[in-house]
Amino acid sequence: MRIKGIVFALIGFLCIPAFAAESAPYVGLGGGMYNVKVDTGSGFSDFDDSAGLFRVYAGYQFNDYVSLQADYLLFGDAEDNFSGTKIELSNGDAWEVSVRPSYPINEKFDVFARLGWEWYQFDLKAQGFGSASGDDDDFVWGLGGTWQFDKSWGVRGEYAAVNISGGDLDMWTLSVVYKFLR
Repeated sequence: MRIKGIVFALIGFLCIPAFAAESAPYVGLGGGMYNVKVDTGSGFSDFDDSAGLFRVYAGYQFNDYVSLQADYLLFGDAEDNFSGTKIELSNGDAWEVSVRPSYPINEKFDVFARLGWEWYQFDLKAQGFGSASGDDDDFVWGLGGTWQFDKSWGVRGEYAAVNISGGDLDMWTLSVVYKFLR
């Protein structure tokens, strides 16, 4: 009977960190850069350019270790030349839903991963050939860290990547995050 009590006390003690953090909704706003590289498959040059992006997100932090997050991204226009033809990617945007496991290093700083799904679309214009729109969805993953100024305000840096159809989309962002604490 005494061993059973010790086991239950130990289990309870180990579960305290999972429930110690105050669960809270949060929002974030930021920007950064993205690089899109598409393999043309022709053996000639690939499309490869970078541009700015705007990001807004909202989520719910269940505890110190798990959050669920939704993002909206607005991509700046990118362009490149392919065999002398100017190609532009414009009007790009994306929606993402992801789980964000994190690990607190100390009271002010945590590191995290982000695993989810992205739905994206771009308009494509090729000089002399017209334009087209395309959309698709793919797996998104990311790594980053958050520095908390106080219990509500923080700054977050993140790298995220999507293996888009025929290429790669890499994103680097810096954002301000606000937690709605009780």
